[in-house]
Amino acid sequence: MTETLAEALVQSSEHLARHGVTPPAGWRETLERSMAPFAIDSLHISSPDDLISAYFIFMSARLDDVTAMVFSEAIEDLFSAHAVALKPAFVRAGKGQFMTRIVLNRRLASRYFHEGRRRVSRPETDASGVWLLRRCLEVSATVVDRDDRAQSHVQRMMNTQMATAAAHVARALPRDSPDRLSILRSGLDRSTLAERYGDRSTEHDGYAVELALRLHETTGEDSLSTVGEAIQRLATVDSSSAQTLIGDVEHAAASQALRTGDIATMAVRLTSAIAHYDRAIDLPHDTNTADVGYQLAKRGRSHALLYELASDASGGRDTFHLDRALADWSDPRSRVHHTDTELARLLLARARLAAARADTHAAQIDIDAAMRLLAVAPPDDRTAERAAAQAVGTAIEQSIDQHDEDAVRSLLADAAALPADAPVPAGTLAKATMWLRNGLADAEWRELSEHVLDRIEVDVAHPSLTDAARGHVLGHAATVARALYLSTSSRIGIERALHLSRAHAAGGETVSAAALDGASQASLAYAAQLSSDLEAVSEDELGAWMDALIWGISALQTQANTRTTVDARFNIAECAARVVDAAERLTDQTGDASFLATAADALTLAEKLAPLDTVAPARARLSSALAAPKLTGTRGSRRASSPGGPTGRTDSAAALSVPRTYAAWRALKDADAAEGSNAADLRVRAAALFCEHADGSGRSLGGKARGGERGVTILSDPHRLVRQLVVLKRVDHAAAARELSALQHLSNWLSVPGNAASWSAPDPLGVVQVSPTDSVLVMRRLPGHTLAHHGLEYLDGRGPNPQPLFEDATTALADFHGALPAGDRQPEDIVGAYRRAATQINGSPHTDVADRFAWLLESAPAATKKDAHAGNWVLSAAAGGMVLLDIEGATTRPVLMELATLIDDLPLFGLDRAGWTQRLDIAGIYSTRLPENLRVPVDELAQRLEAALLNLAVVGSARLDRMRPGLSSRGLRYRKYQREHYEALIGHLATSATDPSVAEAAGKILMSDRGRGRR
Repeated sequence: MTETLAEALVQSSEHLARHGVTPPAGWRETLERSMAPFAIDSLHISSPDDLISAYFIFMSARLDDVTAMVFSEAIEDLFSAHAVALKPAFVRAGKGQFMTRIVLNRRLASRYFHEGRRRVSRPETDASGVWLLRRCLEVSATVVDRDDRAQSHVQRMMNTQMATAAAHVARALPRDSPDRLSILRSGLDRSTLAERYGDRSTEHDGYAVELALRLHETTGEDSLSTVGEAIQRLATVDSSSAQTLIGDVEHAAASQALRTGDIATMAVRLTSAIAHYDRAIDLPHDTNTADVGYQLAKRGRSHALLYELASDASGGRDTFHLDRALADWSDPRSRVHHTDTELARLLLARARLAAARADTHAAQIDIDAAMRLLAVAPPDDRTAERAAAQAVGTAIEQSIDQHDEDAVRSLLADAAALPADAPVPAGTLAKATMWLRNGLADAEWRELSEHVLDRIEVDVAHPSLTDAARGHVLGHAATVARALYLSTSSRIGIERALHLSRAHAAGGETVSAAALDGASQASLAYAAQLSSDLEAVSEDELGAWMDALIWGISALQTQANTRTTVDARFNIAECAARVVDAAERLTDQTGDASFLATAADALTLAEKLAPLDTVAPARARLSSALAAPKLTGTRGSRRASSPGGPTGRTDSAAALSVPRTYAAWRALKDADAAEGSNAADLRVRAAALFCEHADGSGRSLGGKARGGERGVTILSDPHRLVRQLVVLKRVDHAAAARELSALQHLSNWLSVPGNAASWSAPDPLGVVQVSPTDSVLVMRRLPGHTLAHHGLEYLDGRGPNPQPLFEDATTALADFHGALPAGDRQPEDIVGAYRRAATQINGSPHTDVADRFAWLLESAPAATKKDAHAGNWVLSAAAGGMVLLDIEGATTRPVLMELATLIDDLPLFGLDRAGWTQRLDIAGIYSTRLPENLRVPVDELAQRLEAALLNLAVVGSARLDRMRPGLSSRGLRYRKYQREHYEALIGHLATSATDPSVAEAAGKILMSDRGRGRR
């Protein structure tokens, strides 16, 4: 333990020297003079009175900071090591030992602080300066909060010194240093205390804001709010450092806004940051001012972010910011404050702009400069790959300018093979693909274009793309896809073109008329390809025609609003004709003439945009459709609710030659006017003509493939002779005969006076054998919307609640089951179907639990199967009520299963107590209307209906999993509503079913991994 002052001074001087703080020459002599008459060598712990007297003499001396530090450290070591021995001497001297040491350490901390600040401003002494400032923090921390006698100005000084020292130390520490965060927090706390004690100086404000800013940048916490007043004061100070710091604050706020997706706020804050950096650069600079290179780099980064992220409503970028960013980052003074990769990225952006205006020379200069910068880029950086992709794009543009077809083809193949790490120049690739279309053999062009489309489509999901850029890539992909597929019969290809077109049309705030028209074309092609086993249009088919009509109208409206030259890709006359075609088909299918009125408005707009003679054919066709006689009802005055938009599917007979189709429709009209056997003969002749002409047109009678050519085709009346739909249903001989018999049976039942009903069935014309195994059942019906359509309109918020319609359909379903006895029909394998569906959902058929609730299904009265889902009921204003479809009825099903299929095909009835009460009320009405042998006892209704609903939900979920997803907006929503409803039903029954076996079975579905995922 040191006991002499001389020894303590040696240790102190060596300690300081080890950290780069060398005492000045003659420091010992200076101390000897400052303590006269005491000599250093005579001062020893054994003479405490002299030691203490020498200390107080020293306190009055004026010494340099380092010499004072040597003595202060030495004397503090002695005072600390011999505190007990020295206590009597302090008493004899009339000095307080505690406060003496407090003052000693306070002054020592100040010496550390002032010398440290001088040193950190010079590179050669920066390290020792940081060490001294850390010593300042360490010593100050031992006294500042213990000195309860200190006046406010002393407290202000100490806290200000600590905050300032913390800021300087934090600057020197690596960002990931474990000490940095605690130093920043402590410094900010000390800054807050200093301000509380009255320090509102510009210097204090600068360090306070710096500490809060660095803390915010490190942790993301809202530390800047604690220095809000300091920020306001500093923003008005005309100094380069102050303005730089406020610029950094604004830049940090912009980064925070970007992290939360608030691009508007980000743009405002970056603009403000740029203004402060502008002032900082313009103001005088000195040794204490922020480096102008740093200011240029931060301003450039602000401009770069504004260019890359703050696009306008149409996705356009302000090239002013790109130019300014390049100017700032190209200044040699800023180079150490940004990376070569960042500068290369901006050069590539400018190269893209040059390529877009066909200035391939300028583009190549920037690409070459970027490649030089990237030659030394980190190996994991992807900018070099972006540069390579752009270089290929520029080469393609140059080859197109030179009309070098071979070079374009070769470069396009190279571009299609580029890795997915960096986006390709999608616009250039699409342009080159279309440019090659007439120069290559069709097969060769299609093969190359497929590869190009695959590569462009990869970029749609690239994480570096902004929403606007993603929209542009989608647009280019959709253009290539439409060129590839819309002229083909490839359903998969047409679906791909529609998927891309719709994603592009729906993805951006501003979409061009040409893009909307392209989406209309794709939807029209998809609608023409759609087919179904149903005798009424499905919601996916309905939605495809809706999309074709609506997008076509939107394209015309967009062109009218832009008031610019029409894009060469947008043919207004063809768009108008497409709108009329969609409206006419929809009217034919649904009997709703409002579609034609909508088309008339669109046509008026088209005539303002294009020469009248080009739009004249569409106008003539629309006039003919509007002049056709309106449909009239045959039963009552019941009105169907009006649809909210376009609809329909048709294998329109308009595609056939007029003379051939006219004979079939004329025969049908003549049959209506004839009587007796003559009428029957004409109906059979009409049926044969429809089959012959449809088959002769090269059109399959099959919709969805059902054993080769089997399926349903719906023909509309292009001549307006009967204004009905003709349905051709190709099935095997037995099925055709069975459904014909069922339709005739229903017709006879309906004709009985006591059986008057508000529903009807299709009118059979005859059965025509078309192959050794197949026949076509030909029937006609009036158009209308399905119950599925009305349900979807309600769920989308566009139509009234259709529950009354479904309740009416329940009455019709009971009548159907009463009118068409089961006869020799065999029961459907209900439990087997449930087990297969459960296996598909979670890999287990749940045989045990299925067996336990199977009796609720199998023991119920069985009736002829109707397949009662909402798509098999058409509400026709012309018919004055409900039209029942698909009554082939080859098997039987438990009666409540048919009811469950009808009322819970869509989520129209709630899963609360009121909803279940409604279901049971409907089930009671249904059961009461059934023949006595089919009725379900009232006390069994609840549990049997729950079992039927569980079966519906499980089998329905599995069916949706197997189905190819629809691409029309309506089809997608319809399946979404169904899936969500089925999952909710299973969940509800698992917890609330009346019968334990039903709850157990539902719970088993939910317990599976896939079942939990479905929720």
